[in-house]
Amino acid sequence: MKRYYSLLALLCCCVPSAWAQIERNQNGEISDEEVVIIKEKELKLPEAVRNFEKVTIPLPVPAPTPQKYSFQTFGATLPAIDPRMSVVRLPEDELDKLYGTYLKGGLGNYGTTYLEAFHNSKRTNDYAYGVHFKHFASAKGSVKNSGSGENRFAGYGKYFNEKYILTGRLDYSRERYNYYGYPTEVSKDSLKQIYNTLSFGATLQNATDSAAFNYVGNINFSNFSDSHKNRESEFGIGFNSSYKLNETMTLFVPLEVALLQYKNDTLSLGRNYTALRPSFQYKEGALTASVGFNLGFCNDTAKLATKTTIYPTVELAYQLMGGSLTALAGFNGDLEKRTYRNTVQLNPFVKGELPLSHANKTMDLYAGFKGVIAKDFFYKITGGMQQYKQLAFFVSDTADVAKFTLAYDSAKVNITRFTGEFGYAPSDKWRFAFKTDYYGYSTKKLAKAWHSPALRMNLNTRYNYREKVYIDFDLYYIGTQYAFNPLTNQTQELKGIADVDLRIDYKFSQKFSAFLNMDNILSQKNPRYLYYQTRGLLVMLGATASF
Repeated sequence: MKRYYSLLALLCCCVPSAWAQIERNQNGEISDEEVVIIKEKELKLPEAVRNFEKVTIPLPVPAPTPQKYSFQTFGATLPAIDPRMSVVRLPEDELDKLYGTYLKGGLGNYGTTYLEAFHNSKRTNDYAYGVHFKHFASAKGSVKNSGSGENRFAGYGKYFNEKYILTGRLDYSRERYNYYGYPTEVSKDSLKQIYNTLSFGATLQNATDSAAFNYVGNINFSNFSDSHKNRESEFGIGFNSSYKLNETMTLFVPLEVALLQYKNDTLSLGRNYTALRPSFQYKEGALTASVGFNLGFCNDTAKLATKTTIYPTVELAYQLMGGSLTALAGFNGDLEKRTYRNTVQLNPFVKGELPLSHANKTMDLYAGFKGVIAKDFFYKITGGMQQYKQLAFFVSDTADVAKFTLAYDSAKVNITRFTGEFGYAPSDKWRFAFKTDYYGYSTKKLAKAWHSPALRMNLNTRYNYREKVYIDFDLYYIGTQYAFNPLTNQTQELKGIADVDLRIDYKFSQKFSAFLNMDNILSQKNPRYLYYQTRGLLVMLGATASF
């Protein structure tokens, strides 16, 4: 910039000399002249001197001053911290909707009426309750006066917490039958038989089975009577417990006590029954072993049936082929309780005054195998020998051929038994189950094992079509059996019975459905007991509702 100023000053010095050479006329105007500028002089400027070093200006240093501190306490109240945090959670599975009430009813041939109702509490934290009612009756059957009926009412209440579960229950049933098994016609008024059962009880158990000590205790009372003034009352106490000693050893102690009282117009008999069945189980790897004993005691007020039995129990199981096959074997004996009530459940056409005796199983030796294949197929096959004393069989009463009493072989009864069970569920649509039992009876004093078939089979299948249509097909078969006919004083063969049932359920929605039941499609009427023909084809239409 300085160089430009110097050049401008030089030009100003030269201009006046040029102006002095210009002549002007009288009017002051410049006349035409030729001006010649000769540039001969070369101007040179000296190089400027520049200083590139930074000038350092020293800062003043203050004099040191001693620090003085003053401590003061300040109080402050801060608002509570309430962080808003969003926790990531996995989506919970939606619970299925529960319906507290379920009704099912239908009508069928033989004047059959059916109604069943359930009402239960829904999901709660510490209690549950429910009631059940059932009515099923047929005014007639294949044979005159062969109608029957059943009415039942039951209720329960349950309280539970983290430590225990307490349950109370009440049950009443009324069952109507007719003694229609006469070879000739008799008065209808003498055929009627009605069984009434009233029972109630309570159960206390621990809430979880993962504890070292588990228990289930119950107390029960029942009163069973018929229309011919025969009555049986039972007061029972049961206690099942298990104690896990360590990871491989567990002690089981089940106890059952029953005080029975049987009465009619001419007899009053007290019968007592006690069974203690402790066992010790050892489980290590593929081996499971159990040893113990069964102690039984019974007596009556007539002092005719005092008995004490004790039998060892042994059971071994060993897993093979990675658990898909388990070999098992065992031995035991036991005193089996027989009452008027459980005898009627087997055959409702018995007479009231029965010679009741508890069955003494002196030996039960068995072996077999079981397993699961590909998680879809289950199987179990066992075989063995059993031996009984005081094993009861049903025979027609010589005084009344339509009623049955009990006959005992005074010697031991040997039974050869084979059992096969199979289950297959390839998908949610199909399910199959099959079971067969074979009993080879060997009696010594009795001519036959009366009314005890050697072969029993049942097949159950279910097909589920899109959760809309359910089809059940069942087959029950009872093989040939033998009865003693007091009218001919001869052994009579009773042909086998094949019962084929078909049930179809169609769901309109989660609340409503309709069903069609066809029982005994083959309409076989072969007798289950002497002179007691079974009912023929029974067709029933009905519907269900949930709300």
